Amino acid sequence: MKLCPTCQQTKPATDFYADRRRSNGLHTYCRACCKTRAKGRYAADPEGHKKRHRDWVSRNPERVKLHKARSAYGISAEQYQGLAKVCVICGAVDNLRIDHSHQSGRIRGMLCDQCNKGLGFFRDNPALLHRAAEYILGMAKPDIFAATYDPA
Repeated sequence: MKLCPTCQQTKPATDFYADRRRSNGLHTYCRACCKTRAKGRYAADPEGHKKRHRDWVSRNPERVKLHKARSAYGISAEQYQGLAKVCVICGAVDNLRIDHSHQSGRIRGMLCDQCNKGLGFFRDNPALLHRAAEYILGMAKPDIFAATYDPA
């Protein structure tokens, strides 16, 4: 049990955020009072709050990536660190994203932005990708859609 100095209520430890800097390991104020204080600070200066958040995000890109990996894909920091940091399609090492199957949710690996968008534009359809590869290689039949295509 711990006393919150703002609401003057004695509450169980589970009603307080963890704070490693404090000797008891708990935040000074209860969760409800912390939320009220945070809302008040945001309401007093919303643009300043947004700017500070953008600045923090730009200074902490790895923490943002780890949070996204955990919240969006359910993988731990260790699992994220274990992924090869190279695009599995083109070999790029910049602007990588976690690629996953939209049907199963299974993580397939890392892709650069361009390859990830390319798969998305082809709707993860291997037949369309194969047809596109044939087209680029000059092997596609030009009249493949002639029977069904009506430009009118």
